[in-house]
Amino acid sequence: MTIYNQAIESYDEKMAKDVIMLAGRILLESGAEGSRVEDTMTRMAFTLGYKESNSFVTNTVINFMLHNESYPRIFRIKTRDTNLLRISRTNGVSRRLSLGDISL
Repeated sequence: MTIYNQAIESYDEKMAKDVIMLAGRILLESGAEGSRVEDTMTRMAFTLGYKESNSFVTNTVINFMLHNESYPRIFRIKTRDTNLLRISRTNGVSRRLSLGDISL
């Protein structure tokens, strides 16, 4: 019998993943470059106390983990357009979070 070490997500981890994935999704669907999306997601996770998060972003997929013990989140991007207002607003939320002006 094999016993698997399963990570159990706390409410805080789930909320952090939800917010970070939403930001990544908005950015990518609005035309942001993949490396910029990864950078924003990593900065948000770092601000929330997750120093070793991992993200992998292509034009069609976002793959994100808060830390090595957490379950990955994967989201497929089906539509893309250019919406600089959405990118600007999402970056604004990320900056405010980093500065401590807002919380999750």
